[in-house]
Amino acid sequence: MDHPKTAASPQSAGHLAGLLASLHALGVRNREVYNGVLRSVLDANPHFLGVWSVWQPDALDGRDHEYAGAPGHDESGRFVPLWHRFGGEVQLEPNTDYDEPGAQWYRLPACRGSQVVIDPYEYRVGGENLFIASQAAPIKFGGRCVGVAGFDVHMDVLIDAEVLPRNVEPIENALNRHHVILDDGGDVRFWSPVTRQLIWRYVGGRPAGQSELPAPLHEMVASRLQNPSRRGASWTFPKGTRELVIRFTRHPHAGCGLLLVEERGLECAPMASESGLSQREREVADWMCQGKSNEEISIILGISAHTVKNHLEKIFRKLGVENRHAAALAFQREYAESAAS
Repeated sequence: MDHPKTAASPQSAGHLAGLLASLHALGVRNREVYNGVLRSVLDANPHFLGVWSVWQPDALDGRDHEYAGAPGHDESGRFVPLWHRFGGEVQLEPNTDYDEPGAQWYRLPACRGSQVVIDPYEYRVGGENLFIASQAAPIKFGGRCVGVAGFDVHMDVLIDAEVLPRNVEPIENALNRHHVILDDGGDVRFWSPVTRQLIWRYVGGRPAGQSELPAPLHEMVASRLQNPSRRGASWTFPKGTRELVIRFTRHPHAGCGLLLVEERGLECAPMASESGLSQREREVADWMCQGKSNEEISIILGISAHTVKNHLEKIFRKLGVENRHAAALAFQREYAESAAS
């Protein structure tokens, strides 16, 4: 079956989601057209492992029941196509596990309402568990999220010594961040000159013996590689008005490590809070003011819903209110007064 080509292949999940939303706004309801868009984006980006979308039940055309069990659909007929090239041939299969609590690749962009990059995780593709990372964005129509679209990259190519240098750049461009590939002792197997310069500029210190990493960072990384139960960690190194965020993850099978490196501008310094709200409580209150539920806040901040509830109870007590509406009004009033002072 031939698939229509897009006029310009989207280079980000946000652009892809916007294209799908535009088709929906124009009244396009033919699911093969949407499949064609996903397939053409995969064809145009050889470094993508997969391109996909997950639509809310009946959000596309109200006809899910007619597609129950069809290719790219779940048993209810929900439109959840995943086009991938694992195994050398382009294939279509349905996404799975999108409603599971740990499915950040679907839940996080839907809750935040914006494009996100998901750190490497295991996902079953073509009958095998693969180590992948994703960029994903909400598909919005009429002011609401009707689905999520995104693409995946296969992180295993980063540890293939024979093709390592030429594989890193397209993945870094796709995910808009830098990577450091480590051996099982925490020494650098590969990083680009730009990544090396960034890390040394922010972390500093002395070299760690034979390792190219600064000693403080090497010690933190090595301690996690030596303890298999410690899968991930995150460190922040501020400098002036910017900061370098370095996240560590361990490959689930190869035993080596991976550093995810992102330079960004510092968020506004926390303003003085007359009510005594902590920084985390202010974050919870901010998302509450945006109408997010406890579950949505827990997904966005990476904490449990129970912890969100505890934070809200403290927020209510410190603001002297009894419900979310009153808390939102009090928090916004305090924020406005702090900004004006």
